[in-house]
Amino acid sequence: NSGYDITIVADKFSPDTTSNAAAAIVVPYLLGAETPVELQKRWIKQTMDWVGMLYKTEDADVMGISVLDVYFYFDHKEEDPEWKDWLLGYRRITPEEMQRAICHENIADGWCSTTFCLDTNLFLAWLTKKLKSHNCRFIQKKLTDLSEVSMYDIVVNCSGIGANQLVPDPSVVPVRGQIMRVKAPWVQHGCLFGTANALHYIIP
Repeated sequence: NSGYDITIVADKFSPDTTSNAAAAIVVPYLLGAETPVELQKRWIKQTMDWVGMLYKTEDADVMGISVLDVYFYFDHKEEDPEWKDWLLGYRRITPEEMQRAICHENIADGWCSTTFCLDTNLFLAWLTKKLKSHNCRFIQKKLTDLSEVSMYDIVVNCSGIGANQLVPDPSVVPVRGQIMRVKAPWVQHGCLFGTANALHYIIP
């Protein structure tokens, strides 16, 4: 509907992508101090408005969009984040909630945010179908140099860790991380535990 002809070139497409396994919650977390606050606020507002619009449609279940309470736990005292009022809800956790947490002996502080959660398997399937309905072209090809797409007027590079060789950009390096999918229907909220050196999370 935008009037643009869009082509997506990728080595692999959904469901064979990292994004199909990654958790997706709308939170402006870990953007870094170098990202201006006003820019962060604009990004999150546009995202919340767009996902909120989709959530109100009859296809929200098909897209895998839901509202989720996410608990942020820390092993140190933590100030309220700049973005606490940008989401659907925010509050500090109570001492009782700290004690109920599995890793309660390591928790010193925390908060609970209410936001949107996306089941990436469902959302990517819906998004792919939507793009195809607007005649978006999908080309499965492993790029080795950005010059291979120089014929396009605008190129959006979403190569992630592949940018290390594609650009090339040696500053892009992998950070060790592991994701496990488990069946735990009793888990009804998200949980993130942050330390100075690591971040662990559970997203239902």
